[in-house]
Amino acid sequence: MKKIIIKSIISVFVIMLLVFGSTGFGIFAKATDSYVASGTAGEGIEWVIDEGGELTISGEGKIEVEWYSPPWEAYSETITSVVLAEGIVNIPDTAFCYCDNIKTFTIPSTVSEIEGLAFDNCSGVEEFIVSDDNETYKSVDGIVFTKDGKAIVVYPRRSERAEYTIPTGVEEIYGYSFESAINLRILNVHGGVKVIGDGCFENVGL
Repeated sequence: MKKIIIKSIISVFVIMLLVFGSTGFGIFAKATDSYVASGTAGEGIEWVIDEGGELTISGEGKIEVEWYSPPWEAYSETITSVVLAEGIVNIPDTAFCYCDNIKTFTIPSTVSEIEGLAFDNCSGVEEFIVSDDNETYKSVDGIVFTKDGKAIVVYPRRSERAEYTIPTGVEEIYGYSFESAINLRILNVHGGVKVIGDGCFENVGL
């Protein structure tokens, strides 16, 4: 009787190995193999680029990159979208420089700092998507504003708009906010705007 039970256990174990080997383990291997590249960008911050070109950055804390040399630099032409996971708190200068094929950029509720040169020479972004729960920033028509709507933080470089009117209530246009907005031809600025930051209109089609 004991021999029969032992044989049955062994048989079940073998079957499980076969099943997981062809399905579960296979799925895991496939998911892992689907990553084009991965690495770190600061303490506790990890990034991965999948086969579809989506760069996901996750962890708790600050993204850290070298000046004009982010860790995903070799894949700048591969990246078509960026998703920052909850827990990421900043977007540092030059983090996405020369990433000209990014279409959408998703910002979580935890980001409270976007530095002026974060998207320097990055002419691909068509839309920024900011979490409704973010207390520092918001997105309106794909543009990043401060939560109170008093400042434009960053404009999507590849927006198809040929003309844009600064909304009523905006008092400041942050430095480099329109930099490389290649399709923009006319910008209407009302009298309530008090500050226009440095480098706002570098490489703009105005």
